[in-house]
Amino acid sequence: MSILELIQEAEAKGEKLKLEATEKVTKMLEDAQREGETEGKKIVEEAEVEAKQIALDTENQIKMMQEKILKENEEKDQTLAEKVNSRFDEAVNFIVGKVLML
Repeated sequence: MSILELIQEAEAKGEKLKLEATEKVTKMLEDAQREGETEGKKIVEEAEVEAKQIALDTENQIKMMQEKILKENEEKDQTLAEKVNSRFDEAVNFIVGKVLML
């Protein structure tokens, strides 16, 4: 085999190795991109689940606060109604007294 043939054979092998390396790198990049997309989707899905849970927790806290405020207001209303009722007779007598004085 001549030197020229050896050089040509070496160049052919080099081209083949270069092509194989390029294909391998391309496949690795595609795999990395797919893995990145998959991981990205996973992160987004986890974030959505967490956001929904936070929204649900917040909604529950709001409901609990509403119930607490409503209960407090009902207690205040009851206390005020008891005060009004306890002084109702006094108010009626006062008004009747004023009317009779006219």
